[in-house]
Amino acid sequence: MANKNVEAIEVIETYKRDYSYPGTHCDRMLKLAIEALESMQELEELREKQKKCECKDLREALIYMVGQFAYGGKKKYGQDTVCTGGMSALEIAFDVLGIKENTTHKKLWSLMEDGE
Repeated sequence: MANKNVEAIEVIETYKRDYSYPGTHCDRMLKLAIEALESMQELEELREKQKKCECKDLREALIYMVGQFAYGGKKKYGQDTVCTGGMSALEIAFDVLGIKENTTHKKLWSLMEDGE
């Protein structure tokens, strides 16, 4: 939608430049149209930023829940690991996070640091 707004703004500015006289009603209306489209573009950009923040927050919460509720698994390279214990909710969480059974705690917490 943002690209369409940019294109519309360019068309209106071209029309304004070529066919409108400064100070006329048409000129004022074209200015308002451009301002409205720019505001819509800014709103769309804010929504995208909010979505990214929400996704990051949800991912972080999921990592914490897995860390808290996942079962202790086999030792791997001398490190504690996490596993689902066959619980479907944890299996789904593991899939969403892209981790496998017996992932080390270190790997789990690095997901948050990496922001993957």
